[in-house]
Amino acid sequence: MAIHTLNVRFGTISHGWLPITFGIADSDALVVASDVPADPIAPLVSLARFLLSAELGSRDVEFHLEPEYCTLTVTKTANSDIDVRLVQPGCDISQSGLSCVATATQIWRALRAVDSAVRAAIADNQWSWDFPTTQMDMLASEIETANAVR
Repeated sequence: MAIHTLNVRFGTISHGWLPITFGIADSDALVVASDVPADPIAPLVSLARFLLSAELGSRDVEFHLEPEYCTLTVTKTANSDIDVRLVQPGCDISQSGLSCVATATQIWRALRAVDSAVRAAIADNQWSWDFPTTQMDMLASEIETANAVR
């Protein structure tokens, strides 16, 4: 049986803009998120941690596109699956039945891949927010535990 996950890929940071590609339902949606007024990275770490928790319900992550915004909504059900919906101007895609653990792991891997680019962008005054290292370390531990339990 195939494990279905939300795919996340980050592009190159430039002047406070971070391209994020979300692969949902055999489609790719590009979100070019601003680091003003809020960090678009830390909420993704929080979302991945929510996926690994016992808590059920929905979480929204808003990305500021200046002047518009994009919302990624994840709903976690009792059977450890998630439903995902991404809404932004001109785009409304969704997918059901994704794996909580696989999606959290995929988000963690994508964030790890962009870690050094964020640090370089901060040094070049291209990015306003520190990389959430402590939360990423906690997420890595939680993924390890979740994979051991599976």
